[in-house]
Amino acid sequence: LATALCFVLIAAAILSTVFVYLADDINLADLGWTPIGYRTDYVTDGTRPFEGIFDGNGYSISNFKITNGIDYAGLFNANSGEIRNLGVKNFDITMTSSNSDSFAGGLVAYNTGKIKNCYAIGSIGSTSDESIVGGLIGASQEEGIVANCYASTVVSGEYAGGLIAFNAGTVTDCYATGNVSSLEFEGIYIGGFIGYNSGVAITNCYSTGNISALSTREICAGSFIGYTRNGEIKNCYSTGVIVADVSAATMGNVVGKFIGQNGYTGGNGETAITNCYCSDDQKITITGTSQTNVEVTQKSTSELQSVDFQTSTLTWSSDI
Repeated sequence: LATALCFVLIAAAILSTVFVYLADDINLADLGWTPIGYRTDYVTDGTRPFEGIFDGNGYSISNFKITNGIDYAGLFNANSGEIRNLGVKNFDITMTSSNSDSFAGGLVAYNTGKIKNCYAIGSIGSTSDESIVGGLIGASQEEGIVANCYASTVVSGEYAGGLIAFNAGTVTDCYATGNVSSLEFEGIYIGGFIGYNSGVAITNCYSTGNISALSTREICAGSFIGYTRNGEIKNCYSTGVIVADVSAATMGNVVGKFIGQNGYTGGNGETAITNCYCSDDQKITITGTSQTNVEVTQKSTSELQSVDFQTSTLTWSSDI
């Protein structure tokens, strides 16, 4: 255990050349954690991306806390290398930053690299406005590739997603099961899988978490994605229940069984949605005035979760 933890500490010191290979699980015993890559002397926001390869070898890092106001909060604060075969469990992250555009994810706050075969199970939330909070990843940018990952994490934020809060990259063969909620922020982009999507492609994914959204300005909430533009979503489904309170909102609100809003107002920049579904068992409860969307075919939850439907209709391979 000491050797494995030593590897993590070495990784923080030599980010650009390191290869980390865990040999055991690491229990951090509720340690107050400073994210790997965080440096108070490095640029204004304290971020320095991990640039090497971190192979968890199927092991996990568990029981850590972040409550110290770091703008980029997660096990890693940023990644431009490759993180694979790693789980993070029993973490508790609370964003308290006063800065705009603060990021948090159970595994990585800000991703421009590859994340494969990873998972997150814990709790992550924010008390700050303009927070970008995801169960596994806060933000994954255009270069980001996320594959074969899942999150079962309780998530709360302004941009909030069960797996990723803000996505501009590629996501394949992933799922999210945790519930997602918002605090009373001015604008909300909230989804069971992704909060705000401007990505290249999302393929073979699903979400089951419930959504609870509150805003005094506007809401885009969906059981799969809150707001999406451009790119493609293919072979996906969602089943989460949505509860939205827009009674105090002063601008337009959109709530959807699968996606809240697709494209800009007027239909420009829409995401192509192919072979996607939501559950006809889903309920949407709205307090106040809101547009409600159902953009995809509805099936029963039991059918969506059946092996036959997933292999024959969604065309998922049996090894997903």
